[in-house]
Amino acid sequence: MQIGVAALHADANPHYGSGKRLLWNGLLELDFVESLKERTSNQAIFLLEEKSIHTYVPYVLLSYRKSIQVIEPQSLKGKLVAVATELMEYYQL
Repeated sequence: MQIGVAALHADANPHYGSGKRLLWNGLLELDFVESLKERTSNQAIFLLEEKSIHTYVPYVLLSYRKSIQVIEPQSLKGKLVAVATELMEYYQL
């Protein structure tokens, strides 16, 4: 299954430095390097197994907070919302 991701901010995840180039390098280092299909200055497309898209990938992408945006698939967006909602409910007082 194909996923599309866009970089939104130049100040990416502080663990990987700043700038979109470093964001892509950081993202690629997280087990996605072999899945990269296409990359531009502000977008990347990966081909991943559907199972990992709905289990492992959402947790990795959430670590980038609002510095990236999932373009497709809609099912991954839904899983990101579900995981974030679950975390919010867990940490509410």
